[in-house]
Amino acid sequence: MSGAVGGMDWSEYTQIRRFVELGTGGALAFMVGGATEVAAVAGQLRRDGFRVESVDVAARSGGWGVTVARRVRVAVDRLCADLVVVTGFDAVRTGRAVTVLDGLNLNRDAIIGRGCPVLIVAPGPVIDRFARDAPDLWSVRSHVFDFTEGGTA
Repeated sequence: MSGAVGGMDWSEYTQIRRFVELGTGGALAFMVGGATEVAAVAGQLRRDGFRVESVDVAARSGGWGVTVARRVRVAVDRLCADLVVVTGFDAVRTGRAVTVLDGLNLNRDAIIGRGCPVLIVAPGPVIDRFARDAPDLWSVRSHVFDFTEGGTA
């Protein structure tokens, strides 16, 4: 196949698809992007026959941090699809971001240990914060997809 998937070229989409195919034992990756990229990738994966589920960390009920991590854990447990996509980090305000990152960092084993791949999608500066402020979670990643201009995949 050739062409484009939501602004990505086909080879870029193929890299994400390969992560999904190989991540069946549990894997974590990050992708620099937003709603447009998520919709394009998830839509194409669904058309290709994959089951994709999403968790939006900004759609909260109750507190932050551990609550967000718990929702992600529950989603991975309950949904354990071919891919669980975690989004909404661009809407998390700066003060709450550290709490959210801490909660995800502390729950990393529960999040990736369920046997399905998890893709965290966020803007570049938020991905940088994961690297800095969630070192345990960051250390178990298998990929960082950055298909923005000047990014490296």
